[in-house]
Amino acid sequence: MTTKRTRANALPRWQIQTVVCSAISLTASGLAWQLSDLRRDPSGLPSALDPWLARWHGLSSMLSLFAFGLVAARHIPVGLVLRKRVASGVSVSALFATLALSGFALAYLVPEPWHPTVALCHAGLGILAFALGVLHRR
Repeated sequence: MTTKRTRANALPRWQIQTVVCSAISLTASGLAWQLSDLRRDPSGLPSALDPWLARWHGLSSMLSLFAFGLVAARHIPVGLVLRKRVASGVSVSALFATLALSGFALAYLVPEPWHPTVALCHAGLGILAFALGVLHRR
């Protein structure tokens, strides 16, 4: 006879799938967009893919905000009370908030001359957040 072991603060399967799918989509779209930007021709004009990559990344960010709301409603408060994986959880949450704000800033607030630098920082933080999310999940 086997017994099913459950963790005290485990997310339901559908929430795990939502978080994982949104994180993968967000990271993949961000990396694709960065690659497209790095391969830009000397004229500086965007490629034909750029608007589609921006839409994919924007849609993924909305899904990720929804997924974060799912996690914030129960998983984060319970994790803080249980004192389980607090450092990685707080790090991922802080990075996610920073990414949401920097993504908004890139879309609406950042002056054009600062755009490449802020975008590169945003991309680096996104990769770091994905890696920390994987480590938090372990």
